[in-house]
Amino acid sequence: MSHVFISYSHDNQDWCFALDGRLRAENFDTFVDESIRPSFELRNILQTALDRAFAIVIICTKSSMESPEVSFEWAYAMGKGIPIIPLIYEPNCNLHPRLQTIKNLDFSEPRQRHWHELINFLREIRDKPLIDQPEGKLLKKCKDNGLVDIDKYRSNHERSAYIQKALNMAAEGSELIVVGRSLIDWSLEYENIGSLIKNKSLHVKLAILDENSLPNKNVMPDDTNNKSWIEMPISSDWAIHDVPTSMKRFRRIHIEPNTGSLQIYGLPFYVSHSFVAYTNKNDNYRYCLEEVGMAFQKDKRPFIEFKSSLADMDSYTSSLERMYKSFMIEERLLLSDNGERKERDTTQRAKIIVPKIEKFG
Repeated sequence: MSHVFISYSHDNQDWCFALDGRLRAENFDTFVDESIRPSFELRNILQTALDRAFAIVIICTKSSMESPEVSFEWAYAMGKGIPIIPLIYEPNCNLHPRLQTIKNLDFSEPRQRHWHELINFLREIRDKPLIDQPEGKLLKKCKDNGLVDIDKYRSNHERSAYIQKALNMAAEGSELIVVGRSLIDWSLEYENIGSLIKNKSLHVKLAILDENSLPNKNVMPDDTNNKSWIEMPISSDWAIHDVPTSMKRFRRIHIEPNTGSLQIYGLPFYVSHSFVAYTNKNDNYRYCLEEVGMAFQKDKRPFIEFKSSLADMDSYTSSLERMYKSFMIEERLLLSDNGERKERDTTQRAKIIVPKIEKFG
């Protein structure tokens, strides 16, 4: 789903974050580039984000008007015909001549900023395609069903940024659900996850391949270590090798009593998708992202993201989350920690299940 692209100089981060919070409070999706150093990869990310934007809002200051990155962003948007709204935060910012021809809003006085006019202008731009374009009905259906984003792939930078966003935006006391084969990228954030469980009373539920359910071809035959009911579906898939590393990191998370909790479940089969669900602290909506995993390189995986209110139990978001949470049952619990850690050794379970499966060939 399209968003508002916020163009700014990193010298003006406070104004940018205040603007971002205000727009999100008005139910606008936004894109804010928080990268400090320009790079070729970043330029591609910005182009993709601009292509998805229905409007670009520029925080106009002396610093931003001298910024090559900001100049690139509004010039690219102008070339694509994306509506541009300059917000004048510093009257002496020396607005570029091409921007002087565009209607701007005076935001230089903190107590007299034209928020109402900006919000109405953005709504008018956003909602216009629903009336004027042939795709109007489809766009409305996407909006009604909470479509936030969809694309053919995300770069590794975008994936890492999304993980950071989900963790930082998760509402206090809420539930974070993550499902995937190895969760290797999430395991890199184990310290951050532990901190949020402590400081935000976050309840984290992870579903990952069970180490004791994976075939160990290096030691065949071995009745002790090689009992498995999960086989690697394709030989080129590497996730199966990352599971021990991920679990080693997740085990470093220790929960203090009367804070949040951590539960790790073993997946009953080799999942082909990854899934994330969290409650956004800004709008209190439930956000869910599903991404194709198996057989695709990390930067070539199609994904889709939805959101819905917590009360809407019939939404696509709620249905998708219920499906993935159905994997998370007591029988598959590998590790549980709410201040008192419990870890289950599932090796014996593998020894019991495998012979039964072998009978079926």
